[in-house]
Order: sequence, then structure tokens, then C-alpha cells
Amino acid sequence: MSTPTLTLVSAPEPAPESAAVLRDKLTLAEQSFGDLLAAAKATLAAAGGPHSGDPLSWLREHLSLLGQLPAPGTRPTDYVPTDRDEATWGRW
Repeated sequence: MSTPTLTLVSAPEPAPESAAVLRDKLTLAEQSFGDLLAAAKATLAAAGGPHSGDPLSWLREHLSLLGQLPAPGTRPTDYVPTDRDEATWGRW
């Protein structure tokens, strides 16, 4: 009696990106993160300072430029969990 043989076939792997392309992508990601971080810092600074007319304007403007403003009617819990202890990177 012969034993069955199972052969696994995988999809072909995509061609690896060149180091230059990966470096460019990393640079763009770092710049985007830096811009968002600057907007968040400006928001917090404005909230605590004498010029706090609309402290969220810095963040709102940046998210608008990225097309990332929340839709009307969304709640904070649509983006992050209610319990801060559950907000771990990679899950949200």
C-alpha cells in the first residue's frame, strides 16, 4: 500500500523592491509621521496657551490635507478602544 503525498504549491513571490525604492518609501513615511507629530504638538501647545481660539485647527488641517478627517457622526471609539489599557500598537 502506498502512502499519499501532499505537495504544497505557493504563489510566486513578488519581485523584491530595490533598496532605493524602499529608502524612498521609508523617507515618505518618516516625513508623514513627522508632519502629523508636529500638528499634534501644535494642537497641544495651542490648547494650553493664550492663543487657544481653536487648538484643533492644526490637527484638523493636517488630517484634511491627507483626506483623513473623521466622517460626521463618528465617535472616538470608532478608532480606539474605550479602555486605554487595550490600546496597544498593532491592534489600532
